[in-house]
Amino acid sequence: MIIFKKGNIFDSECKTLVNTVNCEGVMGKGLALQFKEKYKGTLMLSCYQHACKYWNIKSDNTILNEGGDIYFWYFTKANIDNNWLPFENLFDKIHGLNSNNAPSHHVLHFATKEYWRNSSKIEWIERGLYNFAEKDYKIDDKHFKFWNMGPDTWINGMKTIAWPKLGCTNGGLKWEDVKPLMIKYLEPLPILCEIYE
Repeated sequence: MIIFKKGNIFDSECKTLVNTVNCEGVMGKGLALQFKEKYKGTLMLSCYQHACKYWNIKSDNTILNEGGDIYFWYFTKANIDNNWLPFENLFDKIHGLNSNNAPSHHVLHFATKEYWRNSSKIEWIERGLYNFAEKDYKIDDKHFKFWNMGPDTWINGMKTIAWPKLGCTNGGLKWEDVKPLMIKYLEPLPILCEIYE
């Protein structure tokens, strides 16, 4: 189900917020910069940069390697309603984050760009929406909605997610081109999708 909304995505009551990023580890403008400032003092930025620089466990590519790649970042605190599988992160422990001081939102990083100075491409938006809505990864005979989320996390856990207009601000895409793609991939999902126009 999709609900179109006006206002600030950070005011959403959805458990997951979508952050539009590049594949270079730079959060210097627009929505990405707002996420960087909002989650200062957490590992959100470091984890995103790590996802851009280091290879993933099943290939020679980085996690955020090309336009349309997605990376999911989440914390224990948002597990309070028991909608998520148990989650512990060694980095959280090292840096002193716990269920009392961690952010209350999960963040889905969505690569609408490869290089921060370049424009977004409509095919990257569609690829990322496909990766989110339809792609299923099978590793060691376990199905993962996204390989870095854990088995069945998306199916069992995600109930609400708030989206910006993907690639339409600093990415230079037109909302009239992006909106139909978002409707095509998100409307059939069994979760609430807020889209901030």
